[in-house]
Amino acid sequence: MDKLQKLKGCTHINGSLVIRLAGVDINTENTIVEDFDEYLGSVKYIRDTLIVARTNSIKSLSFLKNLRLIKGENLENQKYAIFFFENQNLQKLWDFEDKNFTLKIERGDIAFHNNPQLCTSEIIKLANLTNRSNFTTLDVFSNGDKSLCDFVNFHVNVSVNVTNATLTWKPAPLAGNDTYIGFTVYYIEHAQGEISIYESKDVCDGKGWKSQFTVNNGTLLSNLMPYTRYAYYVKIYRRLMGGGQSNVSYFQTLPDDPEVPSYFSVTSIDYQTIKLKWKPPRSTNGILGFYKYDVDVEPDMQVHLERDYCLHPMTLEGEKSDEELEESEISQRTLNRTLQISDSCSCSDASSGPKTEEVSFFVWDDYLPLCDVHSQSKFGFDKCKHLLYKPIDSVKESEKVFYIDKRTSNHNSVKKARPYSFTNNTIDPNLSEYKVKNLKHFTLYIIYFSACNVGNKCGPVLQTFVRTKKRDSADDIESVETKVENTNVVITWSEPKNPNSVIVSYNIEYKKIDLEHFKPTTECLARNENFKGNYLRLNLSPGKYSVHVQAVSLAGSGRFSRPTVFIIAAPAKDSAWVVPVISMGAQEHDLYGQYNVSDEEVSLYVGDSSRSRPRFLPSSLSQRLSRFSPSDLY
Repeated sequence: MDKLQKLKGCTHINGSLVIRLAGVDINTENTIVEDFDEYLGSVKYIRDTLIVARTNSIKSLSFLKNLRLIKGENLENQKYAIFFFENQNLQKLWDFEDKNFTLKIERGDIAFHNNPQLCTSEIIKLANLTNRSNFTTLDVFSNGDKSLCDFVNFHVNVSVNVTNATLTWKPAPLAGNDTYIGFTVYYIEHAQGEISIYESKDVCDGKGWKSQFTVNNGTLLSNLMPYTRYAYYVKIYRRLMGGGQSNVSYFQTLPDDPEVPSYFSVTSIDYQTIKLKWKPPRSTNGILGFYKYDVDVEPDMQVHLERDYCLHPMTLEGEKSDEELEESEISQRTLNRTLQISDSCSCSDASSGPKTEEVSFFVWDDYLPLCDVHSQSKFGFDKCKHLLYKPIDSVKESEKVFYIDKRTSNHNSVKKARPYSFTNNTIDPNLSEYKVKNLKHFTLYIIYFSACNVGNKCGPVLQTFVRTKKRDSADDIESVETKVENTNVVITWSEPKNPNSVIVSYNIEYKKIDLEHFKPTTECLARNENFKGNYLRLNLSPGKYSVHVQAVSLAGSGRFSRPTVFIIAAPAKDSAWVVPVISMGAQEHDLYGQYNVSDEEVSLYVGDSSRSRPRFLPSSLSQRLSRFSPSDLY
């Protein structure tokens, strides 16, 4: 590079100009060649020879546009003033159509070998300009074998579908004993406008013209991109008359389903609204017509029927996992990183359902399978539901799942297991976010989202899930009633009509309010399979009480109801009471067992509220109470 920079502005080279970049990596070579025009553009005179060898980034000699004389005092191999060999992408020499361009060679010949994209016509133009006609067959046939040099009138019929194109032709009859050897079709993606056969022909970057050889009068180009414009031409090989080529023509493949949106997220805004955000597909494979979304309610599993939430209440970690369900996100980076495809989902029991349904899917993490040997696809079969969606207190952020549907001829979207789902909702293709309203509070929703092209060609379906936020008043208990019978009270309450998901337990808190500093007592009723109804029976001592009830749902603890006051009355004034009075002797006794006592050791007295002193019963009655237990002393 330092030597090249020293030539900037130089007009006369007193020696040979040798350009050879063999062994240089392609990126460095491209950078150097891009600077040729700046550093060599002033050269007008070369004393000895011009040599260009094994420099794959050079496509023409336009950077030597001011060169006018090669003197040839010291020749290459004592013969050549110009020597070009093994330049893989050299396609053109100078602009021979420019009438102001002249080049003179005083001494020496020209030689071109193994320049596969340099047509012989270019060499002939240089030979005519410099009056050099000493050509060999090597000069003619070792160049241009990978380029289209002689154009012929050649008509090609093209029929296309989404990813293939069939090209057919009927070659013209040949004179004499000449025959066709074969045909090579060259093709390349070209979005708009025209393209020259000399463009994008760098054999080193892998992005140039692709080719396909055939000995037949037609060929199939496969693995093309949908809804993409291609340029093509055909090179013809004949046994006697050499080769020829058609003009460049164009075709476009048919549109296909778009890819998935490159980004998709769902966020819970409030207890009845979620927000969808997305970015367009990286490839629409057509004209984007609309986005389609479906919303499906996923009922919470009835885990509360098997779990006693009084013995095993909800934890802060469980409530946190529910909060994480309020937002989910899918990005193209994640799609590319964690793509796993399964073509089928089947049960171990082959007779349990159809075998024809196929679903391919993406899984965020390896340890959340869509199905196992005891389950089947979720779409249309209930046996797999418990594997698709874990209980809300165990699901993790990393376990969010989305699926891509393998469409059949009968549908373009995922089959829904529930007919009441919100289906076939469309969104303008120019939007990038959308709010879905009027949803149910604290409900798990499965969101299906896809991009669709004009003509209702919809792409793979992204699936994710989100839970709406809790509604603060949803778990409120509107009324609490009490019914007192002697020292018993029955507390009943109205259950929430539309709770946050399901009610898992009730907390009944009561306390005496006619005594100061009386600690409240809480009773918990689990609303599981042993739940007998929304009531609680208590036996309480006389006094004035307050009670309120709290519902606990999967969203957490609700608000306590308003306090309800009730009174357990003391016994009436004329009611009799009996108190045993025990006089203990020195003999051994056990108050919690049964034992014999004598008349002198036990006496009873009876009293009521109208007497100031008790009356003792006669000894004869006392003798009947020779056996008693502690419960008789209450």
